[in-house]
Amino acid sequence: MIKLLIATLTLISTTALAGPHAKVCLANEAGGLVVLTAEKCDATTVDHKLFPYSAYATESNGTIHHGCYNIPSTKDAKKQPNTRIIPLVNYQDSTDGEIITFQAEWFTTEACKLHTEI
Repeated sequence: MIKLLIATLTLISTTALAGPHAKVCLANEAGGLVVLTAEKCDATTVDHKLFPYSAYATESNGTIHHGCYNIPSTKDAKKQPNTRIIPLVNYQDSTDGEIITFQAEWFTTEACKLHTEI
């Protein structure tokens, strides 16, 4: 699964990811970022089988929301005429359990450089 994660994250960023501290980011509406890492999820309130990797979201006021995420495989997705299969990221907030889905291609390593506090 980690190989799939790294392969997917590599495909969605313009810079190859390497090392256990690799991350990709997406600017959010709270003036911060949603950050996906290659680290294992350690949140006690999240099902690690469903959301195996660590993530967090920041706000412009300094608030940090810890969570976990997955990138479901598109291997078994059935292609429909005039459509394309879009890889997704499912992020679960470890405090309130809310699940938010993003398009995987929205995350880049360049977005991480926009905020130096992460």
